[in-house]
Amino acid sequence: RLLPATAAPELLLWICGLILCSNILGYHLYGKLLHRYSSTFLSFTGFLCPIFGAVYAKFFAQIFPQQFCAEPISGFYVAGFLIILLALGIFYAQEIKEQSSAFF
Repeated sequence: RLLPATAAPELLLWICGLILCSNILGYHLYGKLLHRYSSTFLSFTGFLCPIFGAVYAKFFAQIFPQQFCAEPISGFYVAGFLIILLALGIFYAQEIKEQSSAFF
């Protein structure tokens, strides 16, 4: 369904909100996290983006049913989420182990 031309101000408002969230808040948070975690670990956490995208779509579809389609969260999403969390835990534990052995 195409948006009518009268919806242009609303579209610009959503685009400005997206720019604000992703650029200003996101990159500021990323810079702060780089002081604590390695860039490899932060890049690896990017694998969680599709999972959080599906969760946010499900959440916003309940609030704004006309604007969002509710993407079903299947067992594959849950399995993928758990595998990624396990891999992040293993990677971070190894990173902590290497950092602690570097001090001795």
